Amino acid sequence: MIREQIYRAERQRLERPRPHNRNASDKLPSYYYHKRPSNTDHAGSRVARDKIYNPAPPPLEHTATPSIYPPELHIPGLLDLAVKEYSTWQQSRLSDETLKAEVGKACEVALDDGLDLTQIEEDKNPDYFTQRGIKWGIARRFVKDIRLLAENVMVA
Repeated sequence: MIREQIYRAERQRLERPRPHNRNASDKLPSYYYHKRPSNTDHAGSRVARDKIYNPAPPPLEHTATPSIYPPELHIPGLLDLAVKEYSTWQQSRLSDETLKAEVGKACEVALDDGLDLTQIEEDKNPDYFTQRGIKWGIARRFVKDIRLLAENVMVA
């Protein structure tokens, strides 16, 4: 008897005419939740099954693996002279004499501490130069453009 009342009420609800002028705000938003399987290695887990049924292929010999790091920088010639040439090149790109002097100071800082261009390029640390009194923009450019010069101007 109660079941019949429930069915009747449901039929009446479905047979009622629906209003077609509902506002978009009346509709509830739809949310879809997708739970990814966990990648834990518990017995019976997907990862454990994949290892059993899909073992990793054996590593190929003599294949080059792509690196996220650029290739090692090669600076031809004497290391201290390369720093001086780099400084001269940086100065040639500036017209302001005070900025050129800052590049010269950055060169002196590098040479005083025994740094070569490869070391400066590997560290990529303009703060090293700013802590020694070099202006921020010059320090950034001094550290950043070494590879540009080495690959485009200094050809071995």
